[in-house]
Amino acid sequence: MIKIIDVSKNNGVINWQAVKESGVIGAFIRAVDDDGFSPDPMFAQNWRLAKEAGLSRGFYSIFYGWLDPVETAKNAVKIVRERSDGDLWMGEWRPALDVEPVNQYQPASVLAQKVKLQLEMLERETFKQPIIYTSANCWQFINPSSDAMWASQYALWLAHYVYGVGKNGEGRRSKTWDDFQPDFQVSKPPAWKTYALWQWVGDAGMNDGVPTACDLNVINGAIDGVNIDEILGSRQSVVELPFDSREMDEGIHELDPLNRFANYLKEKLTPRKTITNQDVINAFYRVHGADRYWQELENVASWVGFSINEMVFNRGAEFKFFDNLPDIIKDALK
Repeated sequence: MIKIIDVSKNNGVINWQAVKESGVIGAFIRAVDDDGFSPDPMFAQNWRLAKEAGLSRGFYSIFYGWLDPVETAKNAVKIVRERSDGDLWMGEWRPALDVEPVNQYQPASVLAQKVKLQLEMLERETFKQPIIYTSANCWQFINPSSDAMWASQYALWLAHYVYGVGKNGEGRRSKTWDDFQPDFQVSKPPAWKTYALWQWVGDAGMNDGVPTACDLNVINGAIDGVNIDEILGSRQSVVELPFDSREMDEGIHELDPLNRFANYLKEKLTPRKTITNQDVINAFYRVHGADRYWQELENVASWVGFSINEMVFNRGAEFKFFDNLPDIIKDALK
């Protein structure tokens, strides 16, 4: 069984080393408080200590239908950046959006559009494709007609609680990891054929390291040997790519991939008078690909002497070191 927990201020002061020793491999940690825009008071401490204990981390924020979805997403990312001790990659896992729009009196079509906007902004701000946390019942508020198939491009973190069993009682709060039922038949929203992560008990008994009840989750299949990076890891966003990769490949196979990228981008991209920090980050992504671009950017930053931290926090500011960039990056920016 591959164990994951999710926590917030409601779980108090956590002994993360004890959590690690209990067999939990990682945690989703709430970044934003109940009001939707203030930091969760325990986020910074949980984020730091979970890493020190050797656990993988992802942050999660919440969808509130009455708040602006774009600004809400930007604010969540800002909180993580400011309180994560310089962790510019913002955790080992992708971010998650908690979608539980119960009793939000807006048309379903409006709610669906707001969810989509918040997800897209999270993706643009983190360069990672978010995960959607929801249940079949909650998703009905978003898409009662079951036609929002765009949601299926996002991995599903499914909430479906196991009731009626447990060594100490019938309610969900009595459960521990020992009560897990791998053959339980879950109910999914129609948009998804499967789920990545299953929250099988809410507010259950963790016992090891967490002083209060907390949510228990397992990877789909709950079998050892699953590639966690494939399921929850940093599936980088491709929303910034300004071309169709299929078109890029047509007729230029005689060149190696790096030169293909450079030549294609040199022909296709419109010259810009002002090159921003975000433009440079995007260029590294396009030229080096999702697996290498951040390391390549760090290498160049170390060599040239500019700050990646400043770039990330001031994405719209002009990049001042264009002449010092490698030629292949310059070509991608021209």
